[in-house]
Amino acid sequence: MMRALRDIRGAAEHGITPPSSFSSLLYFTIIMLYEALASLVPANVAQLTGPIQHWQPGVTPMSTLTSVTVASLSYVVAVLGGQAIMRHFPAVPGHYLKVPFFLHNVLLSVASLILLLLYLEREFQLMARYGLHEAFCLRSLYFEVEMFHIINYYFKYWEFLDTFFLVIKKKKLMFLHVYHHMATAALCYSQIVNETPLSWVIICLNLTVHVIMYGYYAMTSIGIRCPWKKMVTSSQIIQFVIDVAICTYGSTCNVLCLTHISLSSLRAAVRALASIRWFLLWPPCRCVFRSCHLVELPFLVHSLYVPMLLA
Repeated sequence: MMRALRDIRGAAEHGITPPSSFSSLLYFTIIMLYEALASLVPANVAQLTGPIQHWQPGVTPMSTLTSVTVASLSYVVAVLGGQAIMRHFPAVPGHYLKVPFFLHNVLLSVASLILLLLYLEREFQLMARYGLHEAFCLRSLYFEVEMFHIINYYFKYWEFLDTFFLVIKKKKLMFLHVYHHMATAALCYSQIVNETPLSWVIICLNLTVHVIMYGYYAMTSIGIRCPWKKMVTSSQIIQFVIDVAICTYGSTCNVLCLTHISLSSLRAAVRALASIRWFLLWPPCRCVFRSCHLVELPFLVHSLYVPMLLA
């Protein structure tokens, strides 16, 4: 959107105006609003947004492998530690959490919707200009939405609060929930570092599901019957199927060719799978995540397959 506003401003400076009087009025109204908003932003604040607009390892917050690893491990430790502490205390009453839980979910739903619209606005322009295949696989187009990737990456740490509410409510916590939250943050980091052009498709699907899912949680938290309750699970399953199909298609592109995966990468993937197996067999984890059912297996396979293709 900011790019579009800059284009409008540049066109106006060169004397280019829309043909109709109404569009001209709208045209220059947008320019005036843009100028007014831009003038309100202090120069030092505008400079602070630079690391978010473009990925700068070591400068952009949470842009190093160490920071991602520490955050993921801290999340797991906090979950296990929180559950250990809550064993000695009763669950927090629901009426105390009603407002914060509603705000958390409604803000995530609205934020996901806004980011989704920004993605689609730009990607439709790119598809119209370069074609569908190039929009999927042309590496140079990744930078057109790099800032959106960074914002989506930060959303993954915000979503850690989902688990916090489950822990203090003493709700049953499945392994897949914890693994998903931990893995998606690392996956989004990997997509940014590797400049994966196809990742916008996966992200847009995920944002669509989050708009539905967090909207449902927000409505039910205040006692409103949600009309799209059945869509929550079905949309997730549809997302997983499309993810696998898109990533398989992307594997034929130069940017995601499976032949580019080195032997060392395959060995690392095998070691990762083995570590997950031992993690599941670790006695404290068996105690905490004993609710893992066979129905979670397809979702777990998806969570392992997609990162391997996008990494």
